[in-house]
Amino acid sequence: MKRFIIYCIGAAATAYLAILYENSLLVTFLVIELLLPVPLFFVAKRTAGKLQVRLLVPIPMADRGEDVSFELRLWNPTVLPVMNADIRITYWNQFRNQKTTKKLTVWADGRSQSCYQYQLASEHCGRLVICADRVRVRDYLGLLSFVVPGEQREIISVLPGLFDFPVEAEEELPYLSGESDDFDKGKGGNDPSEVFQVRPYRAGDRLQSIHWKMTARSEELMVKEFSLPVSCQTAVFLDLHGEAGELSCWETADDYLETVLSLEAGLLEAGSRNYAAWYDRSSGELFRKKMEKPEDVHELTGMLFQVMPYEETVDIEQMYRSRYPGENFAVIFRLDLQCRLWKGGTLYWERVKTGPSG
Repeated sequence: MKRFIIYCIGAAATAYLAILYENSLLVTFLVIELLLPVPLFFVAKRTAGKLQVRLLVPIPMADRGEDVSFELRLWNPTVLPVMNADIRITYWNQFRNQKTTKKLTVWADGRSQSCYQYQLASEHCGRLVICADRVRVRDYLGLLSFVVPGEQREIISVLPGLFDFPVEAEEELPYLSGESDDFDKGKGGNDPSEVFQVRPYRAGDRLQSIHWKMTARSEELMVKEFSLPVSCQTAVFLDLHGEAGELSCWETADDYLETVLSLEAGLLEAGSRNYAAWYDRSSGELFRKKMEKPEDVHELTGMLFQVMPYEETVDIEQMYRSRYPGENFAVIFRLDLQCRLWKGGTLYWERVKTGPSG
């Protein structure tokens, strides 16, 4: 609009001088100034209607503190080039309300594709949303602009860092739950619902465990060794109860998520399979994730990126027992929003503001 006003003032000045001096050259300039914007107007309008803009993220994952990269690809199918296109990029972390806007100016040759690469800082963990929400193509004089239809949006997962969590390995306890579909792959047990292996007879084996078909084929006594059911004997309840101001903007998300995932990594390293459980206020339901292997920590990360603190008081343990009756745990942890870890009602660990410590 500013350029348009300046252009109009320039045309008015040319008209004034042409009338004042009765100069044919100035009259010619005035005619050009009045007619030139017309074809440029239609060219810019057609180009804006044909231009295709794509927002791409080559690697939709980054560690906290790393720069994240994204690309803008412009495809111009028309003959004439796009000399001036303004693209507004808005990005924000879903755990925070603060949005940042950048205006990028690009151009594209006729009948060609142009690619531009940019980088953003990822200061906080969580989902970083990048949105190309407004694209304007200007005419060659920069007087008028036309909006390119469509909006592009991509999400980058910014992963929290992990630290060594001071988890002590618990003494192995007997199988506690009533039923289990998981069995130990390293040793057998007494659960007849699953066969661990078929092996030669040993002194002390029960006659009921003899596999008669295999014995007939091998001409030696073969027995069925049953499986040993395994269960998650530890529960980690994630208590996301917070103050009212934390409901829409989770400022402590970095510390909390780093603590949760470091705790889970420490438990798995200590050989403690467990259930992580939390309440999701958006759906009003309890969710849980079975933690058995290191890959589960990454899956849990993506699941926790979709939750927010809640103001209402929720007894997660009671809700869990109501939904999964019959499950018993040898160890119960509860991590509150202040990064305090409780074990059986006793404060077990607390994170200080200066960094992780036990």
